[in-house]
Amino acid sequence: MKILSLRFKNINSLKGEWKIDFTAPEFADQGLFAITGPTGAGKTSILDAICLALYHQTPRLSVSSGSNELMTRHTGNCLAEVEFSVQKKTYRAFWSQRRAYNRPDGKLGNPQVELAHGSGAIIASQTRDKLNQIKKITGLDFGRFTKSILLAQGGFAAFLNASANDRAALLEELTGTEIYGEISRQVYLRMIQEKTPLDILYAKADVVELLNADTREALVQELKTLEAREKEVLKQGQALGEKQHWLAQKVTLEQEAIDAVKKLETAVAETEKHQGKLDRLAASLPALEIKPVFDAIEQAVRDHHARTLDLAGLKSKLNAREALLAKGEAAGKSCQKRVADLKKEQTGIETLITDKVLP
Repeated sequence: MKILSLRFKNINSLKGEWKIDFTAPEFADQGLFAITGPTGAGKTSILDAICLALYHQTPRLSVSSGSNELMTRHTGNCLAEVEFSVQKKTYRAFWSQRRAYNRPDGKLGNPQVELAHGSGAIIASQTRDKLNQIKKITGLDFGRFTKSILLAQGGFAAFLNASANDRAALLEELTGTEIYGEISRQVYLRMIQEKTPLDILYAKADVVELLNADTREALVQELKTLEAREKEVLKQGQALGEKQHWLAQKVTLEQEAIDAVKKLETAVAETEKHQGKLDRLAASLPALEIKPVFDAIEQAVRDHHARTLDLAGLKSKLNAREALLAKGEAAGKSCQKRVADLKKEQTGIETLITDKVLP
């Protein structure tokens, strides 16, 4: 907060209207200046006018609708107006009070107050609303203002004697560093939130027993051995799959052999059925005429004999393949059992490595 100008009228010993422009070169070009004068000259009255314009009261004299100890004697009105800036924004605070008909002995009226932007736009025109807006804009109520910006006689000692928390909060608002306090609070809250999961992780890390290098190497070697065994069992499984394919072909050939036997039996039955006719035909027709039929019968007989031989061969192969199938099924069951045992063993080792080796 920076005070830019002060205008007042009939405040204590300073009768009449006065104005001080703190942006004038004689003030702006100086980093520091003092208000001096003999007792009763009106030094404190200037400070009273600033308080009056902003907060409608002063540290040493009371002002109300029924009493005004600040108004210069034998006058009928007084006022105080301050222009100030906060964060590069300009504001104007105004307070005034008058007696009836502006007569020195007139009855005091209610104070008139106003808070406006530097552009003239009114922010507040009611006493309570104005005080709330002043506090919101500057961050200072009357108590803090008189402990920091304007220290009345003896007020500086009160500021120094204030509690550390009160001084810290006040200085934060004056210097604009309250954001760092908020950041600090947020960092602390985040630290509290993250500390519990971190402690849990530390506790878990403390109970984990890491394997030594020799044990870890032995487990890795055992895993490699099991992987090699798994590959071997997979190869055996592929071989059994090929044998299974052969067995499927055997079933197909057996069915074809059965169909061939049925066809042969049908042909023989047809031949026997028509044998009498064939005999009569042989007796009644010249040999040359029945030769094609005879040849066909002989061919059928030969075919029958050949198919009988084929059937015997197929039966022999069938018996051999059945024996091979039984052996393969036994081997397959043994391999399946071994694969299940190896997978169970591998699962146990992987669980052991996950619990004991990996961090």
